[in-house]
Amino acid sequence: MLANEALAIDPDNATAIAVRANARMQLIRRYEGSDDIADILSELNRALSINPRDGSALNWRGLAYMHLGYLQEGLEDFQRCLEFEPLYAPCVENIFDTLYGLGRSDEALAAYRYSLESGLMTPQWTSFGILAHFRADLAFKLGVNQPRVLQRYSRINEIYEAYLELDQDHSELVEHALHYAEGIGTDDEILLEILLIPLGLEDRLVHTVVLWQPEFHAMRQLDLFRDRVRENGVLEYWQEYGFPPQCRPVGDDDFECD
Repeated sequence: MLANEALAIDPDNATAIAVRANARMQLIRRYEGSDDIADILSELNRALSINPRDGSALNWRGLAYMHLGYLQEGLEDFQRCLEFEPLYAPCVENIFDTLYGLGRSDEALAAYRYSLESGLMTPQWTSFGILAHFRADLAFKLGVNQPRVLQRYSRINEIYEAYLELDQDHSELVEHALHYAEGIGTDDEILLEILLIPLGLEDRLVHTVVLWQPEFHAMRQLDLFRDRVRENGVLEYWQEYGFPPQCRPVGDDDFECD
């Protein structure tokens, strides 16, 4: 890794320290491995002690907090990021998703609107939960009808309507949408999974920044989610440093999340 080479030359290179820590955390956020999360956060803290104005390091630490369920801490990092780098799009997008996860829906919509009106939202991202919550049907459907999701899909309106009734069985629609996506070669599976998991796609886990939003409540009850939390070191971190507000211990070695 280039970060290690840079640190061999300059052990106090804040960028290299943050890059290495983020690379380690990405494996956890993608549910692809385990690591010492406390040590990862320590490295991010060290990078920010060297350069407190590093927007990328603040964003990465915020994402680490988000994955752990510490939404308020994540929000504070994203907001601090914008204080130093007002045009840094990832932090702008992460703010409205975090606000929504915190239940501050009106503030989330205002932040979402700001990101669009200021030209800071990347075309690769859509917050389906926020749009459905506020019945912004045209924006929701436009977000679905893009190459990275389900372009020209004939059942886009059904997907929107399903978001308004998440307690219903939408398994047939999910299966049909997945088959369609495979046929057209959707550009990026992440946004497709974010769209379909609230409708009952049960063999995937979702991206960090929307993990704690209300639409993903059912996913957080899956054995798959519980197993990954155990396997990638998150439960161990909670047991040592404290559970987030939406989760709690059950017995000596189990947990539950809202």
